[in-house]
Amino acid sequence: MLSKYSLGISFSNDHAFVICLERGITGTAIKAHALVDFKPGEGLSQHVESMESYLANFLTANKIRDPDIFLGFPRPLSIVRKLTFPLAVKDDLESTIKYSIEKYIPLKAEELYFDTAVISENKDDNSVSAALVAVKKKDMMPFVDIAVSMDSGVAGIGINSLAAVNCFFHENDSVDKTGGDLFLVFHNGQGIDISFFNNQEFVLSKYIKLDGNEDLYT
Repeated sequence: MLSKYSLGISFSNDHAFVICLERGITGTAIKAHALVDFKPGEGLSQHVESMESYLANFLTANKIRDPDIFLGFPRPLSIVRKLTFPLAVKDDLESTIKYSIEKYIPLKAEELYFDTAVISENKDDNSVSAALVAVKKKDMMPFVDIAVSMDSGVAGIGINSLAAVNCFFHENDSVDKTGGDLFLVFHNGQGIDISFFNNQEFVLSKYIKLDGNEDLYT
């Protein structure tokens, strides 16, 4: 059963943004939101751990009960690939990638959490395109720990920018979703995350780290 509330927490190296949406008869509205600044010098794992007690207070103060919780992690923690396979492996795509993942990512399968989704099928050349997202288990453990600490667990964990992409496509009526090219660029102060789509099909996701000296307007 869907909860009345959806709670999203987007983590970065410097802060976390928390927002709760309330679903009602006439639509969805913002119930509460907050920006939580982290102490300088602490690692991301410490930041995630510090959010556990904060969330309990946030939910109580805003009278939010049993929300669906979604956690967003920074793009640099992940590796994103677009892969192409014979159409015959479509129904067993996850196993196919699991046994060949070291061909695409220079890490062993047991060191990673990964997920995949079919992007498109090409009947002309009997191929299937898929998106692969992988994260080192050691980098994901703080998020797994906070999920375990929540009484109802979490509904999902994903990359911050790709969550924004989903919202952009599904909730933005001003976007022409019928075709053409679309670039989405997210700047978080430390890097630029670029997502490229052609005719709504995922083509590329790339993160470019900045050293602070770039002129972003040239």
